[in-house]
Amino acid sequence: MSRLKNKKPNVPKANLEDYFVLVSGTPKVGKTSMFVELIDKYFGDINKAMLIAFESGYKASKVIAEDVEDWPDFVDIVDELVEEKDNLPYEYLGLDTADVMYRMAVKEVIKEWNMKNPQKRTTDIGGVGAKGKSDEGYGVGYDKAKEKVWTQLDRLRKAGYGLFVITHSKDKEITQRDGNKFDQLVVSLPGSARDVFVNEADFIVFITSEKEKHGSEVINKRYMYFRTDGYVEAGGRFTNVPERIEYSVDGFLDVFKNAIESEFGDVKDIEKVKKEQQKEKEEKSKEYVEKEKAKKTANQLVKEITAEIKTLSQEKKDDAKNKIVEVIGRPDYRQVDDVNMLEECLTKIKEVNADE
Repeated sequence: MSRLKNKKPNVPKANLEDYFVLVSGTPKVGKTSMFVELIDKYFGDINKAMLIAFESGYKASKVIAEDVEDWPDFVDIVDELVEEKDNLPYEYLGLDTADVMYRMAVKEVIKEWNMKNPQKRTTDIGGVGAKGKSDEGYGVGYDKAKEKVWTQLDRLRKAGYGLFVITHSKDKEITQRDGNKFDQLVVSLPGSARDVFVNEADFIVFITSEKEKHGSEVINKRYMYFRTDGYVEAGGRFTNVPERIEYSVDGFLDVFKNAIESEFGDVKDIEKVKKEQQKEKEEKSKEYVEKEKAKKTANQLVKEITAEIKTLSQEKKDDAKNKIVEVIGRPDYRQVDDVNMLEECLTKIKEVNADE
């Protein structure tokens, strides 16, 4: 049977929480406040959302928040959000900020590299993959950091959570092919992080604070940009959006509503579509969560490795120790929380055991 014969046109998602929203802006302009107010306006219940705080920009906001200490701590939070999805009230998650999240991922990649390659230790992500126990070569560290970030974002989305990601901004000088230069206000993420966050985003909203002269008075006004004006970086997957509006969460929701209605065209009963899509998403997320629950945790793998080693003779235990060092760079596997590394250790020890 052909898998392509009866394909149907894609139906745009009608619920905000089905879209990846990336919000950038100048310092203290209201990025985190936008998330907090959006919860109230859209969900009507602050218990429906949680802010995952890589930095503490929420202290003056009434919001449910969870602080992140480092990358393994973030992975633990994602584990719980996925595995306990049915027991948690959250539908929408804020990540504040993508900048610090990515730096934590980079730090973890460097740590793992140094564990496996003690003779090729580095303090820089560019040094990961440089002639150590890897044939991937220079630059592989950036790919590994991107993979770590993308994997956790993907897990959250597949579990059914909507994502609202916050990032900082910076001025950047752009040089065109003809040599002409111009300034642009862009998201502050480095190139490798942009590959994940900017490319994945359905909405890139940029918030600015601008001075305007009204008569003899100069006032500050905040704007939300949905499309670039050539200076401010913004954009998305929708065609019917304004270039900018005055800062307003109600205004943001109106822009989203109008964009969706434009994409649906002649479809009248969008509320019916929303319910159908929500039901389909819940079914898919439930299936995904069940699969995730079936996967082994780091603690379970440590216990299995320990049990496997106990069955070995002393000579084979020495072989097993060498195999573990090959994988993680040291013999103490009990301090490792990387599931992939532990699974590789377990496989190699079982191979040693099979030779008994």
